[in-house]
Order: sequence, then C-alpha cells, then structure tokens
Amino acid sequence: MIQFKKSPVALSVIIATTMLTACGGGGSDQDSQASNSTSFTGLVIDDAISGSYVYPDLNGNGVQDSFEKGGATNSEGRFSFGVGLTSNLTLKSIGGTDTATQESWDGSLSNIIDTSSTQTTLNLTPLTTMAASLATNSDLSLSIAQAQERVLVAVFGQTGTPTIDLNTYNYITQTGSDSNAATMRQAAVKLAQTVEAGNRVLNNAAESVNGIELGSTGVEAKTNDASSFIYDSIAAQLTSSSSANNFLSTLETQNLSTIITTAKTNFQQDIINTHTNVNTTSLQAALDAAEARARQAAESTARVADDVLDRATDENSFKAASIVTATLVEKADQGADVTTLNTFEVNLINDTDVITAVNTAITSGNVIDVGLLEDGLGDGSSVGSAITDSSLEDISSDIWSNQFLSMSGQDSSTEKGRVILFFDAYSESAGKGNAKVCYAFKDGNEEQTGLIEAEWTKVGDEVVEVTSTYGNFQIKAYRVQVVATADTGKYLGLGTSGVPGSSEYGNFLFTSSAFDENATWYSDIVGDSTAKDTAAGWGLASYTSSPSNGDGCKSFTASGVNGGNAFLTVNVF
Repeated sequence: MIQFKKSPVALSVIIATTMLTACGGGGSDQDSQASNSTSFTGLVIDDAISGSYVYPDLNGNGVQDSFEKGGATNSEGRFSFGVGLTSNLTLKSIGGTDTATQESWDGSLSNIIDTSSTQTTLNLTPLTTMAASLATNSDLSLSIAQAQERVLVAVFGQTGTPTIDLNTYNYITQTGSDSNAATMRQAAVKLAQTVEAGNRVLNNAAESVNGIELGSTGVEAKTNDASSFIYDSIAAQLTSSSSANNFLSTLETQNLSTIITTAKTNFQQDIINTHTNVNTTSLQAALDAAEARARQAAESTARVADDVLDRATDENSFKAASIVTATLVEKADQGADVTTLNTFEVNLINDTDVITAVNTAITSGNVIDVGLLEDGLGDGSSVGSAITDSSLEDISSDIWSNQFLSMSGQDSSTEKGRVILFFDAYSESAGKGNAKVCYAFKDGNEEQTGLIEAEWTKVGDEVVEVTSTYGNFQIKAYRVQVVATADTGKYLGLGTSGVPGSSEYGNFLFTSSAFDENATWYSDIVGDSTAKDTAAGWGLASYTSSPSNGDGCKSFTASGVNGGNAFLTVNVF
C-alpha cells in the first residue's frame, strides 16, 4: 500500500493557498530577489534531505511568503537558485524526505548568506542552523563566521578543533575517509533528532487549539513551528567558548529540561503575537500539559541517539542508527506519555539486537518504514517480525513516470475529497521530474477544485516525494493489505473494483491530520495482482497529457477508469 505523509504543510493549507495569487509583502522584497541575482548551490543534509523546498527569507519573518521563490532539492539533497543580495539574509529549507530513514522531514534548516563573502556554496544542516541561531542572538554579537567556529567547538571541544567550513563540508560523503566526518555526523543527527522530538510534541499540542496553524510556508502559516525556538534555546547556552565546549557532542548530558521549557515559553508567546484570535488560556493549558512529554521526548531521543550513533562506522550503520532513533521520535509524535517514552528508550538501548537487525536489513537492501517499525517494537513483536512487517515492498522498475494516481476518501459525512497526481517523465541526471496535483475538496457547503504545479523526486524505487510551493507529499510502497471493514465507509471509489463493501482496495493509502487524525483516503484504481512490478500492478494508470488548469482537472478522463468519465468530483460533490 502507499501512504502519504504531510510534510510540513497540511493539505487544507495547500488547498487554501492555491486559491490565492502571489501578492507578496512589499515591493522591495520582491525586487531584491529579481534583480542583481547571485547564483547559490548547496546541499540540505541531516542525512541528505530530498524534495526539500529551499528559499531565501527576504524579510526575515521566519516563514515563506509568496514572493520568496526557491526550489526543491533533488534526490541527493542538492539545490541551486539565484537571489539578489543587498544585506545578509537567511536561507531556509522546509520539509522533504530524510533519505536515511525514508521519513518525511518535518523541520526547517537554515544558514545565513554573508554579503561580505564571495562564497556561493551554502549547505543547510543542523549545525549551520545552530550557527544561524547563534548569529541572530542579540546578546552574543557574533558574526556568522564566529558563530560557526563556536559550533565546531561545541562538536569537537576547545582543544584540537579542526578547521572546517560548515558551508561546504559534506560529512555524509566524507564518512569513512575522514575521522572528523563521523564526529560531525553523530553530533548533527543527534541534534536534529533531539530537536525534532520536542518539536513534534509541542507542535501537536499547539495545533490542538482552535485557529492555530503552524509551519514555515503558506499564507495560513503565521509562525514557525517549535523547532526554531528549540535551536534558539540551545544557542542561548553557548554564551562562550568554554560553555560551548563539547556541548553538542554530549547533548544527552545537558539540561534539556530547561532548554525545552524556555523554548515552549517563547513558542507560546510567538503564537500569541501572530494569532490575534487565539484563546491564550487554551493555548497555555495545552502547552503546559505537553511540556513534560516534550522534555522526556528530547531527553530520551538524545540518549538513544548517543548510544546507537556511537556504534556507527559506515554509511549503512549510520542509516540504521538514524532509523532506530527516529522510532522514538515517532513514538513521541503519536502522543506517548512520559512513562511510555522512558520505557521505549530503555528497551532500545538495552536490546542491542535492534540496531544489529536494522543494520543487517539495510545492508541486504531493505527499505524500512519507521512508523511500522515503531508499531512493531511497541506492540512487543520480535525484532525479526517487526523488521519484516515494516520493510517496504521491493520494486525494481520505475512505476511512476508518465503515470497518474487517483485517491479519494472522507473524514466525515461533510468532509470528503480526491487528489489525482500526475508524474511526468523523470530525469535521472536532474534527480527530479515535473508533477501536477489535481484536487477536489468539499467541507459542508464549501467546495474547492484546482491544480498545483509541483516536482517529484525519486528517493528510491519504493519512495517518492512530491514538492510544491504550497507543501509536500511523501508516497511509500507498502505490501498490499486488506482494508478493515470499519474503514470501508471512508472510501469514495469510482464505481469500479474496490467499491465500498469489498474486502480489498487499491494499493495506496493516504492519511492526513489536515482533516482529522483518523481521515483515510484509498486509491481509486485497484492494481492487477498478477503484475506487481508494473505501474498497472500498483494501480497507477497512464495518461497522454496532464491538465493545465483547474477546469482541465474537472474534465480529465482516463480510458477504462469509471467508464472513461471525468471523475475528479465523482462522489465528492
């Protein structure tokens, strides 16, 4: 089956933003990107992040405005685009897929373009993000170069700190050939996963309050998510070289409780400042209730990351360590309480078979889904069974190029919708291809249809990322599963195989918290079980030409699908 995971903008935000024109937030900002353009290239890496949207934060408000144009990273995490420079500005990346864990990357990374430098290569990593937080801390008065030096002290210590340019150094490709690379990679991954664990708990709590929309992109996103405040809170601890000494390499021993508490307080105030109608009492209650879980999530993740990353020596073992650590982040994201998080942490550290088995599976070519692995380990399954059940279906051919995928579902009697994704031919040299997303959505009396221009990146044969200015979708190929009878009412169908009431649906499943945590969408075309390594076998269908606008979406037909009739709004409106 295929699962979409929103990253980092919910589908409801995507639909809302596509209805607006790019009106921007001031002519000077728009002009600064259009004129005197300088070309920048670089990588977005925790491990490599593919399908991440990189843009210049021209007005420094921390979120992407409609006039701040960028582009998506390719399958290796590479990006390239031009921007006009009049003063230092922050380069930010949003979302994407972590190629080590094959999971949606929900956070944001950043770096600062220094106009006093002629450098045009600029990587975005957890360590450059930490340096950016240091450089923008008004109490420290550090240049970006000085901030990056302090980050190196936090990784390597005050004595023997190597001379490394964080803007250009790729600790992934250097792993195994440079001893500094392993140390930097351990610190970067530990930092990123620790921040993400606390981030997800605080974000979920805030978004449970009516009227709050978080994220780093889209007109509905009025504030950063919690991750930027956690980075800032850590930066506030690095007030000198002595206080920074080995801070990040020993993050699991630091006072993460205070760091999360400070971040929560600043996060809460920023939401109040940017959401005029928010119920401050409800917001404070939600974040206060989540604070202990966020602290435990960050502390447990840091300890697990330290334990498993210390054993990593090559590419596969680093990927295995990232996957095992990510299961704890997933556990936190699912709302686990403090006791459950602590127990899960202890089990991961004490059961050395987990990291060994994951490493063996990766070496054998398996692609493991972190969410399913977390489910298996948390349910008490044996390590072997958990890995088998969480391994994605092996696909050896390109099932995506020049094919479309139609999916539909309903969250309630009033909320329902369909998306049709068109995957144009893939360029292996560019590491991406063009894509289009037609959508139809109904919520009560509100009806919306439209088209989103996008790009798609092949993270692997089993995983693709669809990236647009308005948000990302991740698609994964799972083994075919029979849909539970209780879920059949959530499927809209097209009047062909797999209609409500049948025991088997298509191979694709889309879940989104945009509508409801329990909202489930299924593919409209049931695959041919006798041809599992083909597009038809997975329930995709070919097309001659894709729609060019919303009206084209509504009139799109496909031979053999629903009798050839236009089907975007069938059973939706």
